[in-house]
Amino acid sequence: MDVEIVKNPTDDLRGFRRALGQFPTGVTVITTLDANGNPVGVTASSFNSVSIDPPLILWSVAKTAYSATVFEQADNFVVNVLGKQQVAISNACARQGEDKFSAIDYRAGIGQCPVLSGAAAYFGCKTWNLYDGGDHIIVVGEVIEYSYSDSVMPLVFARGSYAVSPPQSVITKEATAQLPEDGFLPNYLLYQLYRAYSCYSGELYPLLRNEFGISPEEWRVLTALSDVDSIGISQLAALVMQPEEDCRYSLQRLAERDYLVIESDEVIRINRSSSDIAERLFVFAKNHEQTVLNSLDKEQRQMLGSSLKAMVSGFGC
Repeated sequence: MDVEIVKNPTDDLRGFRRALGQFPTGVTVITTLDANGNPVGVTASSFNSVSIDPPLILWSVAKTAYSATVFEQADNFVVNVLGKQQVAISNACARQGEDKFSAIDYRAGIGQCPVLSGAAAYFGCKTWNLYDGGDHIIVVGEVIEYSYSDSVMPLVFARGSYAVSPPQSVITKEATAQLPEDGFLPNYLLYQLYRAYSCYSGELYPLLRNEFGISPEEWRVLTALSDVDSIGISQLAALVMQPEEDCRYSLQRLAERDYLVIESDEVIRINRSSSDIAERLFVFAKNHEQTVLNSLDKEQRQMLGSSLKAMVSGFGC
């Protein structure tokens, strides 16, 4: 598909948002205390380093956010870099109007600001300066204390979806040919699974885009909807690993093409009456799957699916 160049981002804010989503970021929850000493937290992917000496970082908060004034007036704040198991915390702190900390385990850090348990890292900061950033306030902080855990895989956000950040394999066939067949790496299960996933998705997703104009995120939405009559936005967002706000963008794009119907936040369904997109997509995906499975014999095919399900079940997932 040809790439469309948009000269003025304000003409297509939704497209601009999607373009920004091509840049993967970590996921953080920024915490502080309000004037009454109550904990305040907001999910932010705008966190970045500024300076090593002095140690400065920045992040930004929307001027319309309930917590914007609190952070403007705060002397201290904590940047909690979330781990892959903390999607629920990210979602909770992205919402307004609820007690975000009632079900979150934390301790007091700098200025008594909450430090979340299980985070990949945290940075306790003193507010250095504030800057105007259009519809956001840019907050620069001086890092006073920090900690991190190598054992926690960071949570990543890209293309409107949550992900994790495993090391990217760049090993070529020529490189693997140098390894003994009975060596550790060529026979290590995790290595094999990751390479298989990378090859499979790396081939399927561009085909879906070229043949149907469907992104991987939209593909996951349609797949989740295919087996149910209808579903609510919260449950759907959890199934496709998207924050609710970003899941709504995916739904709107699909609804605009009559691929699905949004009756309410609790009733979202595939538009089977006017679109056969789901059926065509699944036929295409199954045909592609068959080409992948052609490298296996009948017994291997039968064992593969049941073995993977059993392994996932063993992890309690």
